[in-house]
Amino acid sequence: MRYVLVLVLLLGFTATVQAQLKLGATGTCAMWLEAGKNKVFRQIEEAFVLGLIDGMSSGANMNFWVTREGQLKINQVLYWVDNYCKDNPLEHTVTGVWKLFNSRAEPVESSDQ
Repeated sequence: MRYVLVLVLLLGFTATVQAQLKLGATGTCAMWLEAGKNKVFRQIEEAFVLGLIDGMSSGANMNFWVTREGQLKINQVLYWVDNYCKDNPLEHTVTGVWKLFNSRAEPVESSDQ
């Protein structure tokens, strides 16, 4: 019973910490779409999105690029973000990336089995 109580308290604390997460480099989807008009700015935005995905994968110990669904290519991810931003120009790009990550990522299988 004590373990259940400790687990509930830890989960509650984790949810609170996640809710307070702030990112300093969060652009809107409108900015993402505008970046498409400037090659250098677009490359910067793309690098941010790809770095964000890799950071989330590493931090959560989750596979994103290669899962049971198959391998995802960079241009497929960028195309998905393009479409998300066209449909949601007032949202932050990070929100779309988070949704994509959560829809695909899966835990890394341990090699210690």
